[in-house]
Amino acid sequence: MLGNTVARHGGPGRVAWIFATLLAALVLCGYLRTGLLLDDSFLLARASHRFGLEALDYALRTADHRIRLWVHPEPVAFEFFRPLSMLSLWIERRIWGPNIWGYHASNLVLHLANAWMLSRLAARCGLGEARALLGALAWALSIQVIPAAGWISGRTEVLWGTCALLSVHTLVRWRDGGGHAWFVASFVAATLAACAKESGLVAPLLALLVVRRAGSPPAASSATVVTPERVVLILLPPVVVMGVRLATIGMRLPPEPYLDVPHGFTSALWTAAKPGLYLGAGYLSLPLSHWGPLEWIHDHPWSLALLLPSALACTVALGRVVGRASLVLWLGWFVVALLPVMPIRPTSLYLYVPMMGLTMLIAAALEQRRNAAFAAWLVVTLIVGAGSHLFVQGFIARVWQRTETEVATVERWVRDRGATRLLTIDTPVWHYALPAAIELDSPDLRFETWFVNFKPRLDSVAASAVRWRTPLRLVITAPAGAFLQSTYERFLAFGGVPSDRGPTVEGPVDITIEGPRISPERLVVTFRDAAARDSTLIVRFGHDALRMVEPPPGVARPLAGAGVPSRETTAPGPTR
Repeated sequence: MLGNTVARHGGPGRVAWIFATLLAALVLCGYLRTGLLLDDSFLLARASHRFGLEALDYALRTADHRIRLWVHPEPVAFEFFRPLSMLSLWIERRIWGPNIWGYHASNLVLHLANAWMLSRLAARCGLGEARALLGALAWALSIQVIPAAGWISGRTEVLWGTCALLSVHTLVRWRDGGGHAWFVASFVAATLAACAKESGLVAPLLALLVVRRAGSPPAASSATVVTPERVVLILLPPVVVMGVRLATIGMRLPPEPYLDVPHGFTSALWTAAKPGLYLGAGYLSLPLSHWGPLEWIHDHPWSLALLLPSALACTVALGRVVGRASLVLWLGWFVVALLPVMPIRPTSLYLYVPMMGLTMLIAAALEQRRNAAFAAWLVVTLIVGAGSHLFVQGFIARVWQRTETEVATVERWVRDRGATRLLTIDTPVWHYALPAAIELDSPDLRFETWFVNFKPRLDSVAASAVRWRTPLRLVITAPAGAFLQSTYERFLAFGGVPSDRGPTVEGPVDITIEGPRISPERLVVTFRDAAARDSTLIVRFGHDALRMVEPPPGVARPLAGAGVPSRETTAPGPTR
């Protein structure tokens, strides 16, 4: 039987808590200098709306920046129902303004609060203070929490985790005789968890799991028995939130490959193996990043034959040590928290809440056996995670310095040219939200943006070749043979085989393919007329510099021959 008492902090315990808090804060504070990344600019640009219908729409639909990619004839749009997370950013926009470190600080405070609540939950479920503290610290600094804790847009994961833990604690407090106010508090917290992110819909299931498996209350009474009627009430919040979602944005799902739909045997195998992939990554501190090794694993599914047995062996070994009750509790936490993201392409971001269960499962094994191997397991998780946090902080800080310089350069070029549209070539992945990043600094600038292709690699790669075939047609030739060669590059293109339609030029800009559709060799940008071309700023990103592609000299008829080499104006790379 799992215990249900919480020991008070003694002198050594208080020192341990202070040390753990300082260690976690010291490791994590480097994120305060990492700036904005990917979706951050989108969210903060929309959070700039004044209170009114635009702010309400921001809360209900999350994003209105539509990304124009050459793969799709229409802009790509995402709509999520995350009003609590968006409201928190809207409020902070009024507090922090342009001070990016403030948004990171809020994430880190919430993350440390989650670690504290996790340790208290583990202690309530029978772990000693030392084991609960070590497990919570190992989770707080594990490699799997990096995307959520270090990314402003990771607020959704951190916040739904906060609300879920609050819901669990308050429901257990009600069960232990705390009064009906605690039941209401659990209901409210579960509702907020579902409003922070779609994954929060399972918060009531986590609360019920803990109540059922955390031992009997000290003085059970009819007022605190979890009857079927009360179970229905506990499960009501996700039903209500889903109803509001359906009434506002409907049941629109994200496009592939975010939605990981199996096509064929290999992809079906990949889908079936995802639970084991997550489990193995959690046990072995293996990052699930689209840069690696996730892409390599996806392209070599046979590697799962090594990872999945390791995950199964770890689970069996831990289960034999902790017993059935603890295994169901902590492994059940992992499984339940992971359920909502199973249809989505894997990434460490989604392990933020599930990883709580795995670290506490190892801590529970340490509690039962006091075996040095389990202590070493948690310490290695902590050390590998801490080192990874420091590495990621340094890398993102350097990327942010370069990004600031390049955004400022593009903004200046747009303003100087009076451009009404921006077309970017070889765009680094961290410029995914380039138009929103410019809007943050210059809300008065209004222009459309076309991303011809993304460069997913983090190291130096060859640039695409650019030539004017005619005064209105720009030909972009892929380096190393073709575009869309890697899993991650196809992921950044938001899935789907490029259209085989010919040039239509119904709008001011049309992008078509020459060569094979699956791995295109050349992309042809066709402008409707000279006015559309001249009002478009064409920018090509390079490893060492940012280049503006100038229009060719005007002629009365198409040019013959191989084409006219593009003229480029170069802005040097960042010097900071």
